[in-house]
Amino acid sequence: MAGIAGIAADTWDLSLTDLAAEQAVVSIDLPGSGCSPLPEAPLRGGVVADQMVTIAREAGLTEFLIAGTSLGAAVAVAARHPRSGRGLFTLYG
Repeated sequence: MAGIAGIAADTWDLSLTDLAAEQAVVSIDLPGSGCSPLPEAPLRGGVVADQMVTIAREAGLTEFLIAGTSLGAAVAVAARHPRSGRGLFTLYG
């Protein structure tokens, strides 16, 4: 997942190519980042966490490893959905 400050999900493309050969990979832009519009309502970690889990489930994933540049959203997923996240990897978080 891409974090804030305009970082887009495609930032991860080169890193994900090898991983995608062995694992299912879903790359998303958080609200207000990359190609995702900024929502009208205030952005809250819990709402973002719920959106991330919904996207993962729509992709057929019941458990997943969260990797991204945004620690807050990753931690929110772990806290709100402890049975979904298998682990966290954050960079610059």
